[in-house]
Amino acid sequence: MAGARNATVPRLLTQRKHFTPILLIALAFPAAALAAGTTGGGAGPRLADAEPVAQPGASIAVLQQPVDHFHRVIREISQRIRVEERAAARQRLREQRERFEELPGGVSLSTLESIASCESGDDPTAVSSDGSYRGKYQFDLGTWESVGGSGDPAAAPEAEQDYRAALLYSQAGSSPWPVCGCGRDGVRPFGPMGPERTNAEGGSTMRAMAEPPPTSEEQVPAPDPSGPKRKPPREAIAEATVRAPSRGNRKLESFLEAVNEDDQVRAWWYMTQVHAERLGMSDHSWVHVQIVLNIALRLLRLLVKAGVEPGIVGDHGMRDRDAEVVVAGGALLHDVGMSIHRADHEAYSLFLANGALERLLARAYKEPERTVVASEILHAIIGHRRRGEPYTLEAGVVRVADALDMAQGRTRIPLEAGHEGIHSISAAAIDEVRIEKGEERPVRIEIQLNNSAGIFQVDDLLATKIRGTPLEGRVEVIAKVEGETEKRLLSGFRLS
Repeated sequence: MAGARNATVPRLLTQRKHFTPILLIALAFPAAALAAGTTGGGAGPRLADAEPVAQPGASIAVLQQPVDHFHRVIREISQRIRVEERAAARQRLREQRERFEELPGGVSLSTLESIASCESGDDPTAVSSDGSYRGKYQFDLGTWESVGGSGDPAAAPEAEQDYRAALLYSQAGSSPWPVCGCGRDGVRPFGPMGPERTNAEGGSTMRAMAEPPPTSEEQVPAPDPSGPKRKPPREAIAEATVRAPSRGNRKLESFLEAVNEDDQVRAWWYMTQVHAERLGMSDHSWVHVQIVLNIALRLLRLLVKAGVEPGIVGDHGMRDRDAEVVVAGGALLHDVGMSIHRADHEAYSLFLANGALERLLARAYKEPERTVVASEILHAIIGHRRRGEPYTLEAGVVRVADALDMAQGRTRIPLEAGHEGIHSISAAAIDEVRIEKGEERPVRIEIQLNNSAGIFQVDDLLATKIRGTPLEGRVEVIAKVEGETEKRLLSGFRLS
């Protein structure tokens, strides 16, 4: 307490209006002490008149009174200063909010929220691992200054960061955020949904992502606009490179690098898609696993931000970032067993993944943590089957993420090939899936339908995947048909 008091006094002396009373107290202190030792009213103390003190405690108590009074005054003044400072800070915040309340260029708040959630997890103080990108929207200093900002973006008020981001979006659209930078204004955020699939006419059905420029290491390459083409294995695996926003998670970055360098894993993806085409199924290529990866990371980060604890944290005392590695492993390897056969492919995925995980995790983990992470990944893989009963948040996230790759771009191939049934028709009825922070629950999933047939995908497939997982009760799902008319998906049906 003495140290705190001493530290407060110089600060108090800088406040002009408090200087006079403090000075008076300081001057009165020795006078009061002197008066306490006076025996009588007139001439003051004399050595000759001094008598032995019968009760030393009483004299000390008298001397302590002005000291206590001094400290009380100091505390009262300190409290008043703190109150005034808080009021001034609130006033500055109100002024900042009023200054930046109007977003420029008609940019919607939901667009900014989508970008910020993907870029930084809505953290205004976030800084990338190399320090280059800073704040809620991960500005670099040059871009920040170009829209009128000064200083460190991560130190700027959140309202100002929103304003500067809206100003940049109004000038350049989503291009400054090549990975996360799309919102509701006609394009979709990569963060929750991954790369683009295109329809037969080359128009986007899911993600408005162009082929990334050579200088962009973050943006995910889009598949060929004409759709998947069968290529020789070596060519096919050469283009299979998965990416996702790592947010400075070194272990996740290391794992993704190892996967992208592993020809065997990419060859499994190739064979999985070959079997999917043989069976007239929806896309199961590397594009699908990359989309699942990004959906899964999006879901996990929203849940963790809402205070939901991953299994690897609660059970093993590890970190949220380790949970991201578990989710990434489950997402990228959940279907590799289909390279052998569709039936029981989840079980086949287990023994294939088990043999690969030791080398894929070698850079990021040592034993015993490597085995722990690998085991949790295997649990996530087997948990994605229809009755998988996942025990952990991570496994539940992978299970639901797999079901959420449901927009019509994924089902174009079987439908155009004439495979008309409830699965292909209902999937073609889904135009778009949006994943964002919920209001009543941690996660809100909005599914835009062009035909009521899409309800089958939502009720029979997605709902089944959510029930019985740690995500149950933490996700709100809303499906709606927009517009007054529904798209015609089926001209007729015949039982053969």
